[in-house]
Amino acid sequence: MRHGLFLVDAQTGDVTPVVIWEDRAIAIPDWFPDGKRLLYLSQHTEAGTIIGAVVIRDLATGQEKVLFQAASGATIDDVALSPDGKQVALTLLEKQTRSSVLKLLPVAGGEASELVRSKEPEVIVGDSLSWSSDSRYIVFGKGRSTGQERKTQLLAISPSGGEPHALGLAMDSVSSVSFEPNGHRLAFVAREGKDKVEVWAMENFLPTPKAARRR
Repeated sequence: MRHGLFLVDAQTGDVTPVVIWEDRAIAIPDWFPDGKRLLYLSQHTEAGTIIGAVVIRDLATGQEKVLFQAASGATIDDVALSPDGKQVALTLLEKQTRSSVLKLLPVAGGEASELVRSKEPEVIVGDSLSWSSDSRYIVFGKGRSTGQERKTQLLAISPSGGEPHALGLAMDSVSSVSFEPNGHRLAFVAREGKDKVEVWAMENFLPTPKAARRR
C-alpha cells in the first residue's frame, strides 16, 4: 500500500501522485491561489519525538521549502493558509508550558508572530482553524474542560492582533470549519454528547467594519 497525496482529474479520473512517503506523514494539504503550489504539514519521528514542519511544495519542480519547523517540545496541531496565499495560521502545543498557541507566519518569510496563547485547562482546539474569505479574520475554536463538561466556542481574530471576538457559539466540539466563498456563511462539524454529530452553518457572525469618521 502506498501512502501519499494524489491528484485526481475530475474529467478523466486519472490519478497522479504528488508526494509519496515512507519515512514521514503529510497532513492538512491546502492549495495556493495560483494552483501551482501546495502547503502542508510534514511530520517525521526522530529518537521517539515527532518533528513537525510547515512545507511549501512546487508542483512543477517537486521542490520543497520548509516555512516553519516546530521547536523541541512543541507539536504543530493545525495549519491554515489564508485565501490570498500570503499568510499561514498555525497552532502549536507546547509541552513545557502546557499551552496552546495560535501563531501567524508570513509566506514571504520572516518570524512567526504570536496572536493567542491559552494555558491548560483552556486549549485551542485542533482542526478548527480557518480564514474568512477576504483574509481579514482567522477563526478558531477554544475549549475548556470543567469537571465532566467541555465546551468549545468559536472566536475570530484579526491577523494584525488584538482581542479575539466571540462568535456566539458554544458546543461540546467544533471542527472542520469552512467558509463559503462569498464570506457570508461558514459551515462546521458539531458534536453534542457522545453520539450526536451534525453539520451546521452560521451567518452574520463576523464583526462589522467600522465606518470612517468624518472630520
